[in-house]
Amino acid sequence: MPAVDISDLVSDYRFHARMLHGSDLTAQKKWLIAQYFILAEDRTGAEITTTAFEGSSHTAQFRDSSPEQRRLALQRAIEETESEIAGEITKSLSRPFGIRFASGYSPSEVLDS
Repeated sequence: MPAVDISDLVSDYRFHARMLHGSDLTAQKKWLIAQYFILAEDRTGAEITTTAFEGSSHTAQFRDSSPEQRRLALQRAIEETESEIAGEITKSLSRPFGIRFASGYSPSEVLDS
């Protein structure tokens, strides 16, 4: 099985979420969480590739990435989206720095004392 880069999986999940929900980070996060729960429910991690009815047997394999790698990638994608949401909130609450001087005093008088 080829090595999988988790950051590529994270990027793919984030891209998919953006394609579905545009710039709505909250909707993106909800979709990523839903995908995480779907993946977390599948504990087998196998993909059925062939089935034989006479012995009730099948062949299964992983494709490109394991369920654990995809779960970890979704977790990181959710955390990155949460960080972006927190950053947007922080940015919206920031105010420019400024000083007001009481009337009757010049800035040099206040700052020099």
